[in-house]
Amino acid sequence: MVQGDAYDLAFSIDADDEPLDISTIESVEVTLPRINKLYPDEITYSKGVFYLPLSQKETFWLPERCPIQIRVKFRGSGHVIGSDEQIIDVHRSLSKRVL
Repeated sequence: MVQGDAYDLAFSIDADDEPLDISTIESVEVTLPRINKLYPDEITYSKGVFYLPLSQKETFWLPERCPIQIRVKFRGSGHVIGSDEQIIDVHRSLSKRVL
């Protein structure tokens, strides 16, 4: 990823090397610096993959070593389980203009 990119960041959520059953998920929260979005309101899902939309303005905010964390709330039980913090490499952009 490069600062100023605008696209959907694709990710899957697995447990024991298997994708989680989407029917068991009530909501998913994805947090990056200054960005916090939820499934199903802002994040979409298709065929085992979640898509987190990111705008140019949002990715300009991201640091070069960008932490990301995902939390899942399960239907019925009310259990919420978070992932370990992961790091995404974000390359610096010379331009800061939104196209």
